[in-house]
Amino acid sequence: MKKFKWKNKVGYKCGRFELIHRAHIETLLECSGLCDKLVVLVHDYEAKPSYMSAQDRAFILNQLYFVDSVMVYDGKTEDDYIKYLVEHNLKYYHIMFHSEELEGKKNIPGANFVDEVKFIKRKNGSVGSVSELVEKIKND
Repeated sequence: MKKFKWKNKVGYKCGRFELIHRAHIETLLECSGLCDKLVVLVHDYEAKPSYMSAQDRAFILNQLYFVDSVMVYDGKTEDDYIKYLVEHNLKYYHIMFHSEELEGKKNIPGANFVDEVKFIKRKNGSVGSVSELVEKIKND
């Protein structure tokens, strides 16, 4: 069977993007520079408190000129995540982007469905999570 060749290198980044902040934008901008098309999966995880709906977060991310497509993903476990990747043919994507915290770990969700996993380092001084952002607001 002949393997399908893509014209463009497609990458994707998954995350909650809860209270979208500078580190999210910097990360996505860096990811977009490493692929021809960037797809963002917004994780809608009900077990954690949400300040914005997943649809609102997806709408904001979709306005970024360097993001090619945004989808909302509502799985709750790694198995749901893998199932979502397979159902949406993301196994044909070339690059998956993860935060540097997962580098060196085994069994990275979705890694078996792409040609390459790239780890994106957070920029110095950037707030990296909603928890950090909320703490910073409380302390100011």
